Amino acid sequence: MVLISPTGHTYPSAAHGASLFPALGQDTGELDLPTEPVPPDPNRLAKLPRRKRTRDRINAERRQRQELIAEQQRQRQAWLTENEEPPPF
Repeated sequence: MVLISPTGHTYPSAAHGASLFPALGQDTGELDLPTEPVPPDPNRLAKLPRRKRTRDRINAERRQRQELIAEQQRQRQAWLTENEEPPPF
């Protein structure tokens, strides 16, 4: 195997995997490649999965959750200002 760097230097190397793993040294046979690539299916866009929730619904749920978290943080800060005492030192 010869590795060629982007600068043009060549680095010859030998594959030693077969000596460590004998199963890797077995011949796999001829590679059967198709002569022509398969053209893309014209209906491939119709095969995409449909959304279960709309983007508007997702954004509304995110806004609602964000408002809920903000309200919980406000309540916690209010509780801390009322009940929290400074350290005794």
